[in-house]
Amino acid sequence: MIFSSVVCAENINIYTWEDYFSDEVIAEFEQKTGHKVTLTYYDSEPDRDALLLSEKAKNFNIVLIDSLMLGINSKKQPMYRFSEKSVPTILNHNPKWRQACGDVGVPYAKGTIGIAYRESVSKTPITSWTQFFKPPIEHQNRVLMIKDNLDTAAIALIANNLPPFSENKDDLKVAFDTLKQQEPYLLGYQYLLTHTAIHQEKSQASLAMVYGGDIATITKNSGQDDWKYVVPDEGTLFWVDCLAIPFEKNATQATLSFLNYINEPQVAIRVVEEILFSTTNDAAVALGSESYLSDPDLFISPEIQARSSFYQPISNESMLLRQRMNNLLKDK
Repeated sequence: MIFSSVVCAENINIYTWEDYFSDEVIAEFEQKTGHKVTLTYYDSEPDRDALLLSEKAKNFNIVLIDSLMLGINSKKQPMYRFSEKSVPTILNHNPKWRQACGDVGVPYAKGTIGIAYRESVSKTPITSWTQFFKPPIEHQNRVLMIKDNLDTAAIALIANNLPPFSENKDDLKVAFDTLKQQEPYLLGYQYLLTHTAIHQEKSQASLAMVYGGDIATITKNSGQDDWKYVVPDEGTLFWVDCLAIPFEKNATQATLSFLNYINEPQVAIRVVEEILFSTTNDAAVALGSESYLSDPDLFISPEIQARSSFYQPISNESMLLRQRMNNLLKDK
């Protein structure tokens, strides 16, 4: 493993979704290097993107961001560009996922968007986005929806058998109508991971839009062991999350040393098997346990892949329209 020679301890500030890093692995890095790693959590992508384009981004050495928004934001501001010299363990990642993050990001995780539901509440299995937008009576007023500039409209479009990144205004009107029809059934607009961290065993949610790999943390947060993840019949979206450095000056030796460390195969496999997400690190996957490699929530079947889509860029006009749609969606 490569560690920086510590002259004085440095702070490494990371802006990320909750439960994406192992506390144990971070503690080991801090002990070996003397550096301090601080995690700050966001629970919505619009909030993250707004911060990334503000002066506050200078406070963070590393930001976890999806590949599509990384590509968009990197055109709006200069970001650190990685190389095999600065982070040698980047070579452990599959070239397909490295290409998704470009030279401004180190790939970290991949997966799908789907539905989480509590089996003890459901009278029948949840298999369709239609059931999410017009839920069975037992889930009504117990639904959580993520409000995101891309994903929210995209899954409403998928539910109507429309292209998830359509810029057609008639298509987006159909999506908006679907989202508005869902409102009476909502517990709120919130990420289930965040909701269960706050409410724990008192959580009343039973149906939610989530990301593949979330179930383990949701179960840990809530103590409710009957959560199930499903990719709906209509299909889904594939996502890739990248680790980016917002500004050149934020690429300290300590920061690069940390990125190199967490991409060592022996370290990376510990992280993903603890937190349970699908890694882009092929060298780590080669060390995976049988239970990890056989997890259908993490390793996507060919059938699901065939009916799903990768993220695609959309115009600024369409993005603004989707933002306006979200602004018109109101919590109870």
